[in-house]
This record gives sequence, structure tokens and C-alpha cells, in this order.
Amino acid sequence: MLKANILDYYHLREHVIKASQAVFGLNNPQAKNWRQQITGIILEQGPVEALEHVSSLRKTLSAVGKRKALEKLIGYIGRSLDMLDYPRFRQVNYQIDSGPTEAFCKTLTSRLKGPGMRWVKVHAEALMALASVCSSGFWQMYWAAQRQNVA
Repeated sequence: MLKANILDYYHLREHVIKASQAVFGLNNPQAKNWRQQITGIILEQGPVEALEHVSSLRKTLSAVGKRKALEKLIGYIGRSLDMLDYPRFRQVNYQIDSGPTEAFCKTLTSRLKGPGMRWVKVHAEALMALASVCSSGFWQMYWAAQRQNVA
């Protein structure tokens, strides 16, 4: 089973883009280059190294708005260090984006929303949980654990 909480890469990227635009301006090539540098560092080296780069840039700025934008990014990354260990997650083949999960949720819930279907919440949740276990490839492991709990 997954033993990590992972912050969706694209959500992180949105925060980096927002900070880059605040510091360098909209549609500025420097903003794009800096964003690519920071996201690349996070992907390849990890969040601590990225924090060092963001903090270094922040020290060079005098404009209050730009400094605040980077402080906000530093806080966001700092609060999420364990969830941003993308190098380790990628090494063990964990997904770092939520696209597949979101697509599966859409597919799964669409099966419950057919014409004339009515569900009691607890039954719908149970069915979705079992369908998720089956689709994840953990069906046998799940039922083995259930048999152990009963014994």
C-alpha cells in the first residue's frame, strides 16, 4: 500500500508560476526560466534544495511585493516538505500528479450515476471502496488481510 502523502506536482507548479510572475512579471522569459529551474530542482534534487534557491533570490530583492510572493512560496514548500520528496517518489514509481486518480474517480462515480439509480450513501461508499481495491491490484491482499482480521 502507498505509504506516502504526495502533493500533486501541478498544484505545486501553480504556486511556483504565481511567484515567478510576481517577481519577474507576466509573460517575462525570466519568469518562465526561473519557474523551470525551481520545478526542475524540486523534481531532481528535492524541496530543500529548491527552498535554498528561492531564499537566495528573496535576499536579493528589495521590493516588498516580490519578497512577500517568495515568502509565501517558501511557506508553502516548507509546510509540505514530506509531500514534495519527488525524487524518492519517482524512484519507487509513485505518481506525483493526481491526473490518473482524478480520472479514475470520475469513471468510478459515473457508474453510480446511471439513469434511475438511487444509492444509500454507506452502500455507495462501500461499492466504490471495493471497486478501488479491485482496480488498484490489491484485491488479493485486501481479502487476505480481511481473513486475518476475522480469524
